Amino acid sequence: MADSENSRTLPSRTHRNILSSVEEFLSHKSNPPSPAPGDDPAVLKWEIWQKAYTEFCQLCRLQQHIERKLLREVGEPYIQVEVPGIGTCSVMSNRDIEKVLPGPSLAKARAEANKRLKEHYAIREFADELTGYTRALEAESEASEREEAAAQVLWDTPARSIYGAVAKLHALITLGILQPDCNEFPWPPFRSVAADLLTILKDTSLSPPWEG
Repeated sequence: MADSENSRTLPSRTHRNILSSVEEFLSHKSNPPSPAPGDDPAVLKWEIWQKAYTEFCQLCRLQQHIERKLLREVGEPYIQVEVPGIGTCSVMSNRDIEKVLPGPSLAKARAEANKRLKEHYAIREFADELTGYTRALEAESEASEREEAAAQVLWDTPARSIYGAVAKLHALITLGILQPDCNEFPWPPFRSVAADLLTILKDTSLSPPWEG
């Protein structure tokens, strides 16, 4: 199907517009067609994946927000030490300190560095408890595992209609693309295929939501 034909039914093929159109169509936000998208088992698995993916994205944003706040107010999980003849080095553990400040002549510098590192981590641990960063990180990791499991179930579920194929394609684009409107291969062709499938559904008397 030519681009000029598709452009009449889908004015913009941007990443966001394609995905939002698919979500709206499959989620019954407009008048549901007959047969309904939910009659396809792949669409039902897509709905489960979509919920898991949305939850993961929310927790990821929360974790990143807390992390930025923690870094801004407490700093990175390391300290800087002056190494004779070398300059400033970053250390994250007592072992790091032993490596950069070896020997009896640097015993005092090691002791001071170990003390500073211990104090720094004590402050970070206290800030962690206040902000809930570790809890947010664990919640994000668990949500990621749920999303990956739901995605695998979706891939393993045979589609029985164009709806199911569109649902799988939506998940593929969502998970595979790095940035909205990415023009690197193969994402423009994938978006084009998604647009074509939605246009085919329209041509079979199923009205896409963006024209409702």
